[in-house]
Amino acid sequence: LYYLRNSHGRASSPEADVGGPYFGVNYYAGFSYEYEAIRQAGLYHKAEIRKDVAHFRRLGLNSIRLHTFDVQFSTKDGRFVDNHHVELLDYLIDLCARNGIKTVLTPIAWWGAPASKAPKGFSVDWTIQQMVSDPKARELQVRFLREYMNHVNRYTGRRYADDPAIVAFELINEPHYPKDWPDEKVTEYIDCLVDAIRSTGCTKPLFYNCWEKRNAACGRSKIDGVTGNHYPTGLVADRELPGSQLGRVVESTILPDASVASKMRMIYEFDCADVGGAYMYPAMARLFRSEGVQSATQFQYDSMPLADDNPSYKTHYLNLVYTPAKAMSLAIAAEAF
Repeated sequence: LYYLRNSHGRASSPEADVGGPYFGVNYYAGFSYEYEAIRQAGLYHKAEIRKDVAHFRRLGLNSIRLHTFDVQFSTKDGRFVDNHHVELLDYLIDLCARNGIKTVLTPIAWWGAPASKAPKGFSVDWTIQQMVSDPKARELQVRFLREYMNHVNRYTGRRYADDPAIVAFELINEPHYPKDWPDEKVTEYIDCLVDAIRSTGCTKPLFYNCWEKRNAACGRSKIDGVTGNHYPTGLVADRELPGSQLGRVVESTILPDASVASKMRMIYEFDCADVGGAYMYPAMARLFRSEGVQSATQFQYDSMPLADDNPSYKTHYLNLVYTPAKAMSLAIAAEAF
């Protein structure tokens, strides 16, 4: 079937409202390593996406989040390119909506991506610090964001700016700053990107990463919400961590304080990395509730054809078939959240 069916045999309505809070996973079958691995295996991307979305639904998740790899669908001068990556993103957004799952998008990832041909996107010419600080790089981001918001999803018939399937946007993934870059400059950068998106008529909530202790800059900006992550066990231990790790679930990088008291809060990534047990996710969900978080998404869900040996991010491992206990833990966490 083109769309998954609900228990009554009818396709869920893409207009059906899915209220928050939102809890789900990051998912990348249409981009970067996962895209290329699925292609090299001779598999059909949309078929694999359908299998994975079926898992999301079975786990009771109601959101996905992904930073879209702009290098794979933009030009050197910041133009949006409607290619196969975008078609798959369109398809994923629509399929999720028809199964009661909302999408959070981070338009600019900055990260490079493995591909059969070198990526040509605008961000490959800039360091992440230059993306924030260089006026020319900022001009390219403004152009790209405007075209991104105006893109019409070929399956929903809606601009990304207006599509009810997309619940929010995070401006850029994991920004870093030049040494001693002052808060007022960070606020100026945030507002520049916010203005670019608002100029398209988009009224959806906009978020920005407040890690690196940038609460004050975010608090003074036009942004609607702040984002952070939570990796209590660190990353890339190159081994499974022994013993209970529950005591490390203490606080996320949002670090709530008075300067962002009026802002919405999102955990764009979280995971109990390098932990094979099935006990961490509910504790993390409880922490996020205590911090007033309204959306939280695990990083990352392994696409079905790649999950047998987890080749992309060795420190993370989650798939309903290959890590069933952890998947059930996430389902319990979703219900608790």
